[in-house]
Amino acid sequence: MHDFRKLDVYKRALTFTKTVRKATASFPREEMFALASQYRRAADSIVLNIAE
Repeated sequence: MHDFRKLDVYKRALTFTKTVRKATASFPREEMFALASQYRRAADSIVLNIAE
């Protein structure tokens, strides 16, 4: 069985998730629970799908 944590695509996805979280932190307050949340969940799902 392969260790997904060693995959380059997994490492890049983690970096992407961190970038998305930093970018959405500066969104207006009214967007924090709508658009920002959707962006974060989408970025997280990439990492989770690779791990799965």
